[in-house]
Amino acid sequence: MVTGAYHPKWVQLRTSLGTIEAIAFLVELEHPKYVGTSLNRESKAKRILEAKGKRGSCYEYMKQTVQFLRAEKIDDKNLESLYQEVRKIKSEKSVSLQLDHTNSVG
Repeated sequence: MVTGAYHPKWVQLRTSLGTIEAIAFLVELEHPKYVGTSLNRESKAKRILEAKGKRGSCYEYMKQTVQFLRAEKIDDKNLESLYQEVRKIKSEKSVSLQLDHTNSVG
């Protein structure tokens, strides 16, 4: 939001508890920081794992979003696919770090 890549908008959401008001953050598709259409899924996933802001990591934000959507039975195939790619890369990095640590100790 600091860069102007997103702008907040109040929206009405239907949930299992009824209709609620929430703030949605809409991306400015023409903003130079928006790379949604110019990167492949793996590159996006790597950026998500690296990105952090004042309020936390992009990964944690994505994870919470996916968990909420699942709980509400909202199916977002694109987000799910990207989230699975992020988790795969995160897992691979974790295994790689463990192997590096094992090799340096032994």
